[in-house]
Amino acid sequence: MVVTTPIPELHWNNVHLDRASAYPWEALVETQYFVDFLSELERSLEHKFASYAFFVLSSQALAVDPHSLKHEHPRKVLFHISDENGVVPTQWQNDYHAIFKSYIKQDRPAQNIFSFPVGCVNGVIFETPKSVAERPFNVFYSGNLNANRLSLYTALHPRLRYRAKQAAAEEVRRTISTLPRVFDQTWADSYIRFTDGFLRGLSRAEYGRRLLDSRIVLCPMGFRSPETFRHMEALRAGAVLVSEYLPNTRLYRDSPILTIKDWRVAIDTVTNLIKDQDRLAELQLRSLQWWDEVCSPKATARYVADILRGI
Repeated sequence: MVVTTPIPELHWNNVHLDRASAYPWEALVETQYFVDFLSELERSLEHKFASYAFFVLSSQALAVDPHSLKHEHPRKVLFHISDENGVVPTQWQNDYHAIFKSYIKQDRPAQNIFSFPVGCVNGVIFETPKSVAERPFNVFYSGNLNANRLSLYTALHPRLRYRAKQAAAEEVRRTISTLPRVFDQTWADSYIRFTDGFLRGLSRAEYGRRLLDSRIVLCPMGFRSPETFRHMEALRAGAVLVSEYLPNTRLYRDSPILTIKDWRVAIDTVTNLIKDQDRLAELQLRSLQWWDEVCSPKATARYVADILRGI
């Protein structure tokens, strides 16, 4: 029984967008990363690539089963993206040869379920990274002011950072429409601004340019998960990342990302880091290496190919 068809924009007959997905393929923001990954996976698996049926499921509705559950193929592989809740879909594991899931909190939460990177947003410009010494900006952040980012906002605010955390957060919620959104002055030569929605600030091209031109990038939580596209994009750009704690997966464990528990303490961390050019240069090299060896489409393809060969 055939319950789905290949993605028409792609040239692979065995790569499908599951019809239970919330969005059509052209509406997904990370498709270029995924296409690059699939190209590398085809090279890694060689002739064995065609022996699998690959399905991409973009959904946060775990109560809705993928249509590919009914697809009659002995080697089905599901890539479950977009679910920031990080729920592990153990109810589907017996129906697939392997499941690769973004936003989960550990590498192998079930027998054949594995972590998978969130990727990068289409159109975020990327060029050969410059050294930190050549970059004109010290610190960069541009992103939506959601509930999980109130702690970053209050830490950057020159008055609210000295108030009790709960009181500061309550004031932000109460007066958010009149509060400032620009904090460039926190550090010299920096660009730090809050927007009112996802992809509502800089254009994707300009956002990518700022990543490439900045030494340090602040990476607060997303709407539900500590993982964001920003982590992958900043690593690729060769920036030094300062982030809240991340999942204990191969993507972040032992990475060069500087993790913090409190954004108020991070203000001093970043200030001291700006003064230490040798440390910045070292962390930049490690960021680029981590992207190349762990997070890039090529590295992800090697990781997935090794798993598929072993099960």
